[in-house]
Amino acid sequence: MTRTARRLSQVTPFVCLLAAGDAAFAADAVKVPMEPGRWKLSGDAAFVEHKGVASLELKSPLTRSEAVLEGLVFKNGTIEFDIESTGGLGPAIGFRRRDQYTHESFYVRANPNCAEAWDCTQYAPVVRGTLLWDLFPQHQSPAPLRAAEWNRVKLVVSGRRLRAYVNGTLALKVDRLEGDALEGGLTMQGTGFVANLTVTPDAVEGLDPHPAPEPADPRIVRHWLMATPTRIPADKVPDIDDKPASVPAAWRLVTAETGGLVNLNRQFPLPPAPDRGLVWLKATVKSRVKQEKRVAVGWNDELWVFVNGKLAYAEKNLYQPAEARKKPDGRCSLENGSFVLPLEAGDNDVAVALANANFGWGLMLRLDDVLDVTLPGVPGAGDARLYFDQAHGETAASSQLAGIGERKGFEVHTSAEPIMPESLRALRTLFIRSPLVRFTADEKEAIVAFVRKGGSLLLVIDEDRGQDRLADTGVNDLIAPFGMKLLPDTEYLHNNGALAKAGEIHRADLQIPFSGGRGVEGGTPFAFQLDKEGKPAQPFATWKKIDGGGRVIVMGEAMATLFLGTKEGERLTGTPRDFSKTTYWGKDSDAFMEDVLAWLMKR
Repeated sequence: MTRTARRLSQVTPFVCLLAAGDAAFAADAVKVPMEPGRWKLSGDAAFVEHKGVASLELKSPLTRSEAVLEGLVFKNGTIEFDIESTGGLGPAIGFRRRDQYTHESFYVRANPNCAEAWDCTQYAPVVRGTLLWDLFPQHQSPAPLRAAEWNRVKLVVSGRRLRAYVNGTLALKVDRLEGDALEGGLTMQGTGFVANLTVTPDAVEGLDPHPAPEPADPRIVRHWLMATPTRIPADKVPDIDDKPASVPAAWRLVTAETGGLVNLNRQFPLPPAPDRGLVWLKATVKSRVKQEKRVAVGWNDELWVFVNGKLAYAEKNLYQPAEARKKPDGRCSLENGSFVLPLEAGDNDVAVALANANFGWGLMLRLDDVLDVTLPGVPGAGDARLYFDQAHGETAASSQLAGIGERKGFEVHTSAEPIMPESLRALRTLFIRSPLVRFTADEKEAIVAFVRKGGSLLLVIDEDRGQDRLADTGVNDLIAPFGMKLLPDTEYLHNNGALAKAGEIHRADLQIPFSGGRGVEGGTPFAFQLDKEGKPAQPFATWKKIDGGGRVIVMGEAMATLFLGTKEGERLTGTPRDFSKTTYWGKDSDAFMEDVLAWLMKR
């Protein structure tokens, strides 16, 4: 991969399947013509006739040749199309595109022996404008792809899962889609020909929408403190003296994702070439005795590990040149390397400098065993901590949350583990945003008890759009004990916006985005969707103080919590359900969320 290819993600993309309310129950396939008027082309993409078939031709790799389908939005369903590759990196389809920096991507590599090549088909998310193909080596597989002829591809997308078929054969199973959007548009990229595209909304063939559970592994270092990234020249080698000072303002908490991956691309964009980005991470490992522990480590691209101020390990895992690739093929994996961690009795400072210039930027660290060792939990958090739940199919926490935490004096902790009483200890606020997976009886009991004992809960649920999220997740059971209830969807009004009124939470009225949601019953209303005339109508956000010190905010729409909306947006404009053709009204999402979180974090 070349440096110019670093952002396969910078696609304006979105071939969108319908997931809008009116079409959520549709079973008929929508045939998308390969002709001008439905597509926005860039680079040298063109409509041609290929082997007697009306086709889209993509001549340049990555984002230099692209076609964006206009006018539809895809959430769940089946996408089918024919492809013929003309280069090593064949046609790619991006789906659920939220903006030019965020979507899911499936693509083929037209190797001569694709039926045996482990990277013939690949899935990767595009996060902050970067395709993370080298952070998820598990999402690739052989496929019966035929050279120099048409091949039929079928993608079945359901919630957090994907099944990809090539010429009728199941080629790739993804049981945890890693992107940051659950709906959006669709785009075509890569090199080759594409034809006969059809989209069938909500045709998921019984595929479970819930992500596969994350197996617990106590040997993985999951909680790190992370410094703000810097740029370093290509020839610079960091030293322990370069580590930022150990003051709270210089560091913030970051938590590992699936498989123990610390995904830095979710935290920061890569710097422009030729500089590399450099991030310092640190963790305190407690040892009962003086000892050595072997650890497995995965990373991209360059790594330096210091233990108690001394260099313990330094290595590179580059895709180019080929000889610099660690197993497996330069991807980030615990197979990349191993070394001995020299531990003193007591606290040990493990500091990692991680540099990267291309694609995925991540770290994984796992001890062979944890005998006589205590790995870090949530360092230095006390009860000034916000817990962002990702155990129920939610998208990743917005990066703006950490900034609010720095300004307001709390840390953001993300977890994909089940919510249990022990995970809610030393915690002030639990944030649940748009879950897909049902909460267990034990989790419900733990959350209700947490609020009754003085904890705060922020619960946000979007509209159903043909699903039944309230029944599927059981979220009303979390707030019913406090006299609150999420209601069915309200009538859809595109880009109508909402108003958060001055009062208990806000010092002034705030304009926030709203475009399809639901009402809330119980508590004190403080945010209202606007009607056609711009007047406050049904409340969609309410607050309540609970005996014992607990606080609850319930919201029936998530756009403000995603920090969407701009000052350029105009109410009631844009194409319904089409993110790519709407500039959303609501300029005050940042201020709204800062006030909401500050109120929840109060004692």
